[in-house]
Amino acid sequence: SFGELKLAAKAQNPSYLANGCGLLFACVETDRFLGRPGGGICVYRKEKDGTLTLLSSENTKGDYPCHLCVQPETRTVFVSNYGSGNLSAFFVDENGKLSCLATMEHRLEIGKKEAHAHCSALSRDGKTLYACDLGLDRVFVYDISKGAREMERVGEICFPEGSGPRHLLVSDGNLYVACELSNEIFVADAASGKLLQAFSVLPKDAEGFAAASAIYADWKRDLLAVSVRGVDGICFFERRKDGLLE
Repeated sequence: SFGELKLAAKAQNPSYLANGCGLLFACVETDRFLGRPGGGICVYRKEKDGTLTLLSSENTKGDYPCHLCVQPETRTVFVSNYGSGNLSAFFVDENGKLSCLATMEHRLEIGKKEAHAHCSALSRDGKTLYACDLGLDRVFVYDISKGAREMERVGEICFPEGSGPRHLLVSDGNLYVACELSNEIFVADAASGKLLQAFSVLPKDAEGFAAASAIYADWKRDLLAVSVRGVDGICFFERRKDGLLE
């Protein structure tokens, strides 16, 4: 059961939350923050009474940040800036103070597509970061083995034109990617980038607006779930022993 609903903290358009390092992080999805162009990231301490105490905040050096990925071992937070199409990395110290380590631009050498970074996820060993770009139909691959300050783009995984990779999970050598625009879930081999499977996440009788949004998993039960806006539904998949879905 739920207790009484109460205000924990005030923030401007906090579109995404993430736990890590004993702290709570929030995206401020705007195009201006702390008097400068760009969105924001806020760090909170969780109090015993359920309220939040703001410890620090910083401009993300990109517009409309929409996703956070926390690496507790290195106290690093990766921020996907949707509007400007770049990825930012921040270090958070034990007092909750943020400092920017790097920013990476998502661009293609050819074409006129606009970059829209939307999500990132870590490999199990923490040495690789995978970053969805909804606008470029790519998942970019970053080597972070030397730390986020020296992160380097080492590859990319291409998805069908107009599919719009939005959210992803990484497990046992595979990527599980929810694509917003095509309303599909893809399974891709993380090493080769080969697309192994694709499934629709829509019911057969779906009509009108629909957009795949987030993907979550219960790895102990080998279950994946993709939420879909518009139809207000959740599509479930079972993961087989070989990592593929059914």
